[in-house]
Amino acid sequence: MQKILIAALCLSLFLAGCSGNGLGSSSNPDSSSASSQSAPEEVLDCGEYIDGNTGEVLDTAPLIQFAAAAQEGKAAKVYIQKTTAEGDPIGYTLTYQDGVYTLLVDSRADQFAAEEDRKISEYTYSNLVTFPSPGGVDGDLTFTEWWLTDNPELTAETAWEEESAGFLLLATRSNG
Repeated sequence: MQKILIAALCLSLFLAGCSGNGLGSSSNPDSSSASSQSAPEEVLDCGEYIDGNTGEVLDTAPLIQFAAAAQEGKAAKVYIQKTTAEGDPIGYTLTYQDGVYTLLVDSRADQFAAEEDRKISEYTYSNLVTFPSPGGVDGDLTFTEWWLTDNPELTAETAWEEESAGFLLLATRSNG
């Protein structure tokens, strides 16, 4: 009986080592193995929103897809590029994961900024709030403001009045 237990133990140790579940590492990082650890949540890439500061109406589908995914509690990211008045690109990578919005702002290409301001900065917020811009209708165009904030009650009327309202990510233009 003891020999059978020792043989079974050796066999199970051998099999565990071969499957990559032991102390060694598997040579195939994509191989699936039974593990009690859950895989990291996949982040939905919603694409890019590039605003060249031209005043043209842009496709807001990446922003809308991002907001919908976040509202459903799904991890998502969107890249936004805005342009300074001088034409320098500023990149914003917005991610949502585990109830937190993280904004990375890359201002390293801003040639007219002070040297110490040309950097990548990170900010976190608990809410993404959108609403029509006050007075945000110009002919057939409607403007929508996208705010990152820790105040879920932020409104169009209070956003510009509150000192710590949050971060105005962008104002989009759409037809009608």
